[in-house]
Amino acid sequence: MNWLKRLLRLEEPEPVEKPEPEPPVVEPCPICGLTPKLKHACVTRNYRGYYLEKDSWQFLEWCDHVESILSFAPFFEDENVQKWNTGCQRLKTVIDEPIPECPACGEKPVVQTDSESDIPQLVCSCNELLSNVEITNVYKRKREWIRRCMELKRKQDNVKDMEQLIGETQ
Repeated sequence: MNWLKRLLRLEEPEPVEKPEPEPPVVEPCPICGLTPKLKHACVTRNYRGYYLEKDSWQFLEWCDHVESILSFAPFFEDENVQKWNTGCQRLKTVIDEPIPECPACGEKPVVQTDSESDIPQLVCSCNELLSNVEITNVYKRKREWIRRCMELKRKQDNVKDMEQLIGETQ
């Protein structure tokens, strides 16, 4: 009979309180090791007249390296925790990767101040300065050096392959 009353809206159903979901796993900062504290929030969004309730986790506290970490995260990521975790993983790979020697001259780079930017440059005897485009921290500078070295190595390998190919055809 209760179901009939509820069907006819004569009896209101008892409100059911949703249990708070388990907090997601948050990576510690790869620079200082601090793990940010989270707060659960229920976000209601209006999508073309439809209201969508979504569980969300917001950061209460984090370290001073948040800008460096989020600069490595994908821009389109909308979940705070996922963005933080992705940024931490990518930054950790840059930190852990050793700085390679320049493929052109074979020297390890030295740190040099940059007149155009606050971020110091990595230079070798080739004296080829790296671009300052989108370089916002020292970790991005290191990634740019590694990317440049890989690019130069690939070019050198392509030249060797082409010389070998020309030598075989003659």
